[in-house]
Amino acid sequence: MSDFINKKNRSDLKDFYIPYRKTLGLPSYATFGLEIETKMKGYNSNYIKKVCDNNSASKFLNKKKAPKIWRATEEINNTIEIVSDVLTDNEGSWNDLDKKLTFLNKNGAYNNGGCASHIHAGLGIIGNDADKWKLFLKLWATYEEEIIRFTNGEYYFDRKEMDRYSSRVKEYLLNSLKSNELLNKNLFPSYLCMKDTSISFTIEKILRLDLSKEDKCFNKNKTIEFRCPAYTINKIIWQENVNFLLKMMLAVADENFDRDLLDYRLDKEFEGHITTFTDDKAFELCDLVFNDDYDKICFLRQYYKDFKEPKTKKTSAISSPFWRG
Repeated sequence: MSDFINKKNRSDLKDFYIPYRKTLGLPSYATFGLEIETKMKGYNSNYIKKVCDNNSASKFLNKKKAPKIWRATEEINNTIEIVSDVLTDNEGSWNDLDKKLTFLNKNGAYNNGGCASHIHAGLGIIGNDADKWKLFLKLWATYEEEIIRFTNGEYYFDRKEMDRYSSRVKEYLLNSLKSNELLNKNLFPSYLCMKDTSISFTIEKILRLDLSKEDKCFNKNKTIEFRCPAYTINKIIWQENVNFLLKMMLAVADENFDRDLLDYRLDKEFEGHITTFTDDKAFELCDLVFNDDYDKICFLRQYYKDFKEPKTKKTSAISSPFWRG
């Protein structure tokens, strides 16, 4: 990691503001999809559906036709969910997201505490390799607190409905790893693969995926759904969350992934030495996931937010801007 990013002078990051990037440098096979949950003042789901599903939404896209790949649905409590189709890292995808979020920002979108931001990533990013998926589960078990702090975006603390709709899986994974349940089997734990499980991530529509062979159930077009990201209509936070989560998957799929560091930290977790997020773990996670210093700077800036830890733990505690534009 560059001298600019280290524990001794991390406060220097205060002068850096994350920009919205044209692309993130993801490979073309790294597919993803976005689910934007929100409330809206003065708009109903039928209007938003028309905006997303039809080509008559001039207001939505600054007098350009709305792409067919975005659609809207109405969920419980009149929450509107705007959903993309399969996306890849290109200027068109990020321009589309920018336009959707610009519309929401200009037209009274808000959160009542129950909304979130869900990100799907194609299983093909890691592929049909049991060993690499076990690395992913180890990484999540070891750094879940750091991951959630980062994906909370501008919020310092978990959203109000976090435990109900996106509960942590660290304890479950650590217990499974400690008992060798995950190490001795090539099957994904069914706990992580239930279609409607309300945990921090789920494997879509796969109940017993045998990673030891070319299982017919494995489909690279199916996804892992990351449910932990907090509500946001900030395009930069959306982009940074996608960048981190997909590059985390790419990292464990890389033959050069630092397994020794991960196993060392995992042993500490087993011993109960680490119970909350720390600077050491944040920097470790950063180095495990990213090869590029610029990615590391962006990650740490969002992770530390405005460097002003609130004195009281309120779900509404929000950072001052750490982004540009």
